[in-house]
Amino acid sequence: MSQLGSILAALIAIAVLVTGASGCRTAPEPEAAEAEAPIPPGIETFPLEVVTATSLNVRAGPGTEHGIVGRLAQGAQVRVLEQMDGWKRIRPDEGGLEGWVAGGFLQATSSP
Repeated sequence: MSQLGSILAALIAIAVLVTGASGCRTAPEPEAAEAEAPIPPGIETFPLEVVTATSLNVRAGPGTEHGIVGRLAQGAQVRVLEQMDGWKRIRPDEGGLEGWVAGGFLQATSSP
């Protein structure tokens, strides 16, 4: 019986380890909301501008040394939230992609 008890104890130990390890793998994933934050209230009060470039890189910060987080197509309308050294922090009215673009590729437009 002691051999059967040892086998049973080993199986229980393995089950505990497997259960604990699988719990680590099922940790919650970061939410997609980090990439696409909710629409801030009052965004319509910021200046509306349109993308003039065929494709415009949206960056994580104001400068080419910052990574590209997305792209905007020509004609896309965005709100300018902030300006710094020729760069503009932008956000579409409908929410979604927020980041920095070279200000020379945006043109002021009248609000709808």
